[in-house]
Amino acid sequence: LKSDRVIICTGGKAGPEFGSDGSGFLLSKKFGHSIIEPFPALVQLKLNAKFLKAIQGVKFDGNVELVVDKKVIKREDGEILFTDYGISGPPVFQLSRKAGELIRDGKRVFIKVVLVDYISEDGLRSVLLKRYEEGNKKPVSLSFVGL
Repeated sequence: LKSDRVIICTGGKAGPEFGSDGSGFLLSKKFGHSIIEPFPALVQLKLNAKFLKAIQGVKFDGNVELVVDKKVIKREDGEILFTDYGISGPPVFQLSRKAGELIRDGKRVFIKVVLVDYISEDGLRSVLLKRYEEGNKKPVSLSFVGL
């Protein structure tokens, strides 16, 4: 078989159970191509927070900020969903590539989730504490209903 061009379509590393295990990268490398190490993009973000299981399923319009060295690198607005492992939703997907690049480059990345931006932090704390106390200390996720 002789050809001027070849297209290699093997997929990345994201779905090994579907045969996309990254072996296409090795094949390409054998043909002399340079490979840029892939990393996740347009994905949900895993967070290191203990309270996530208590609020999984809570969905709201808010914003997410990508923070490095106490500086906001990027901010996205839209519908955010708390999961048992982190956050998801369109604004999270928009930040995920940049977050992946920064982590790959050895940066310490923080994610700030702004649930309510029309009230001060102290005001929000006061409202949530009042709702928690008045709600007979029901699960914290219920304190966000109607905000």
